[in-house]
Amino acid sequence: MATGELHSVHSCLYMQSENERITAKYKRLKGRYNDLIKQGNAVVSSAALPSSPEPTRRFDARCSMSDVATQTFCEKRIEEERHTSKLLQTHATLLRKYEKELAANTSNSETISNLTIANSKLEAT
Repeated sequence: MATGELHSVHSCLYMQSENERITAKYKRLKGRYNDLIKQGNAVVSSAALPSSPEPTRRFDARCSMSDVATQTFCEKRIEEERHTSKLLQTHATLLRKYEKELAANTSNSETISNLTIANSKLEAT
């Protein structure tokens, strides 16, 4: 019975340290995510082109020129914007999944703590 108690206490301590580590990682990722959003907004606003839901349409006005260098520049900008957009969407999806896992881990850690306390109270009586 004594080994079972040590194991549950050990598991509880492990879950607590894991929760603290995940919380710190979450805060770090949230900060990086906010920085990326600010950078993305700065890039979009610095383009000073009319907003449109599709990136290819934003550059149509500039890319209609016949200059090859301008067209190449526009194609690169369009591809960059698509890539950045996709990265931000992927990051947001992963962040949502991470927040969901963090909530589950926190709830599991609290459950383990409560059960350990209840178990020790029952053994004391």
